[in-house]
Amino acid sequence: MWTDEKDKMLYRMQSDIYIAKVILYDSALHYNKLNLLLGWPSAVITGIITLLKSVEFAQVISPLYLNIITYVLTIIASVCGTFHMLLDYGGKTQRCKEMSDNLYETSENIKLIRSSSYDKRPDADTYLSNISAKLVAYQKKMELVPYSVFHRYYPDDLSSLQFAFKMYDNPPMPISEIRMV
Repeated sequence: MWTDEKDKMLYRMQSDIYIAKVILYDSALHYNKLNLLLGWPSAVITGIITLLKSVEFAQVISPLYLNIITYVLTIIASVCGTFHMLLDYGGKTQRCKEMSDNLYETSENIKLIRSSSYDKRPDADTYLSNISAKLVAYQKKMELVPYSVFHRYYPDDLSSLQFAFKMYDNPPMPISEIRMV
């Protein structure tokens, strides 16, 4: 049975989901920027290698020096490409966007339930536990929120945070390790 207290809990969940959506969207933008920054060096170096292999440079530079330069640049491009692949900022961007989309769907579902009268809603305890289970499952799959993005929204330290998710034993989103600046 729905009560005003359970409706307030649903509203707080909806508010927290909105905040998490915004933070995840900003995290996706942050990871995308890093993905682009890490992708450029290997692409530029590969272009330079291709240019050096052209006919004009073979006539100007000794073939021995040209081979040494291209081997060194190839190694540098490989290292840059490996870092780009290992850090997987493109994958993190995609996962943050997907999680933001999932939270949007959950938020719209809650909005639909909250717009109907108490007697037309599903059982309160079942619905709240289903939403809770969904949010915990989402949380387990979420990427860590980058330090800079998290502190854009929560400038204080972690002890001052008050989330409405206290009924779940987890905060509404994973928080990256807080480092002393």
